[in-house]
Amino acid sequence: MNAVRFFLLWVVITIVMTVSWGFGSVAGNALTNSAPPEPDDAGAAGGAFVLVCVFNSLLLSILFWKSALYSGWVKWLSLIAYIFGIQFLLTQMETFFFADSISISPRQIASILIAGAFMSVITGGAGLWLSGIMSRRKDKEFVSLQILDWKRALPTVSILVFVVYPFLYMFFGYFVAWQYESLRIFYSGSPELRPFSSQVFDSFANGIYFFQILRGFLWLALY
Repeated sequence: MNAVRFFLLWVVITIVMTVSWGFGSVAGNALTNSAPPEPDDAGAAGGAFVLVCVFNSLLLSILFWKSALYSGWVKWLSLIAYIFGIQFLLTQMETFFFADSISISPRQIASILIAGAFMSVITGGAGLWLSGIMSRRKDKEFVSLQILDWKRALPTVSILVFVVYPFLYMFFGYFVAWQYESLRIFYSGSPELRPFSSQVFDSFANGIYFFQILRGFLWLALY
């Protein structure tokens, strides 16, 4: 029965996500007076969007199902913020930083964030409510989700935010993504592959290091 209930949750969340994301996109474009580029193949783009929703809703359904043991406003707020933050805020922060290189306007970024907010709130709210009903059994013990004690975690958080995350970002960015010439041209306009040490030094000069500190903190806060 649990498998059947979970499958039904997945189906409902997929429908809710598809509708709310689509409506959010229309609202975002209207509020920002912007529009995304027209796809070459509208049918293929629509199919890809549905597949993304199907896969994305599966992951969120697992998250909702696993969190059904918890209760309280902290759970609702944190999970909705998690969905919006991971999928939209952190990614569009990166887009905004490299907006000139990838030719995207602030209005388009704002439209994406508005669409993401619509999807996160509506899908997250529906998923949390439905999972609580579908997975609830009398023998389950519901507990309140507590907020992290940031004072005790501060030393570890500082090391992760100021050292570990920026290093991992630059290390994998250089030795994995930056090895592709087309990607270097896309972001920098130049095919040149400079030494890693030079890239690290430049990250301080152009502000990428400090920008990644902010993103690293948000990653941990959402986690």
